[in-house]
Amino acid sequence: MRNKFIKLLAWACVGLSFIFIATSCNVSKETPIDDNKSSSFASVSSSPDQESGMSNLIKINYTSSKRIRVSIYDNAQKEVAQVSVDDFFGFDDAEFIYVSYANDPSVTDATIYMPNNGCKIVFSYENQAGAIVNFEAEISTLDYDGNKDVSVTNTTEKTVSDGIILSIDGAKSTINNASISSLVSGTVTNNFPDWELPDIIEMNKGDSQAVEITGSQSAQIAPLLNWNSSDEAVATVSSSGVITAIGSGKTTISATDGNKASTCEVVVM
Repeated sequence: MRNKFIKLLAWACVGLSFIFIATSCNVSKETPIDDNKSSSFASVSSSPDQESGMSNLIKINYTSSKRIRVSIYDNAQKEVAQVSVDDFFGFDDAEFIYVSYANDPSVTDATIYMPNNGCKIVFSYENQAGAIVNFEAEISTLDYDGNKDVSVTNTTEKTVSDGIILSIDGAKSTINNASISSLVSGTVTNNFPDWELPDIIEMNKGDSQAVEITGSQSAQIAPLLNWNSSDEAVATVSSSGVITAIGSGKTTISATDGNKASTCEVVVM
């Protein structure tokens, strides 16, 4: 598909190489970028493996009213990475990425990308139970292109024993669509990333037609999409994805559910 070809071309242009090592737990340096949480991993890292893309990663968006600690352990229970008030280490490769969005150093607002197998991640605050942290995390599996597939949202008000907030153990179990709800407690959301718009639609002026969405999850995603036309003098698109050809020329029709976006060129003759 055109969209996937463009993304692969962009990855190929990045100077550094990206290597997935599912059985190891090397981590990469903090990435000081200004970016929003819906951005893909490709915007903050080097090229992903072209066979599996980003599907071997999970994405964790998390916030807290406190500056919490994050520790990552390998299969041998060795701490290989940490983000905390006192220390920051381990994020020095291309396999793990940490991005902070918090302007206030006393709170937490960040994203971590990490392999979906071979590591355990623990969120904590101080070393006592009952501390108020107002923690929320969205843990997501990803598809090839880095779009969220299945997400679990965990909300925790207080720490438990030893200051633990949340622990996600992917050291011995792969965190995938089938297992994520058993490995992470919370509310499950299916994001339906397997859909695409056609590359091009040709129409005659005055005609109307619905955009044909393809993919295994097209039926589920169709009612969730927001539509837009880049040039409504050429063609408009309704809230249900029906295009009306207005005048001769070309326009780009786009659709998004807030997770994934797809575009289609419309040519009106």
